[in-house]
Amino acid sequence: MIYKALDIVIIPPQPVLDLCYQLNAGLVDRRINLNPINAVPHLTLSMGVIESADEAAITQALEALATKYRGLELNFASIFDAGFTTNSACGLGIEKTDDL
Repeated sequence: MIYKALDIVIIPPQPVLDLCYQLNAGLVDRRINLNPINAVPHLTLSMGVIESADEAAITQALEALATKYRGLELNFASIFDAGFTTNSACGLGIEKTDDL
């Protein structure tokens, strides 16, 4: 069997992305260079592994969910140290809602 990594994320709207890029650029000890090419700010909902044979069905189901919840409103509850050992990063705690 062949497996693939799957990371389900929410990409914030452009004004929030721009703010993230601006704040990241001002960090003194910047180990992660946020940018729109290979380091896009995002909120991870789930990470896992899928079988390649299931990829098309999973993609279709996720596209349906993304369409249903387009424009989801989120509230930030906290900012925290993500605690990585090799990269310094912070995280945003999101208020849990029924839509999530």
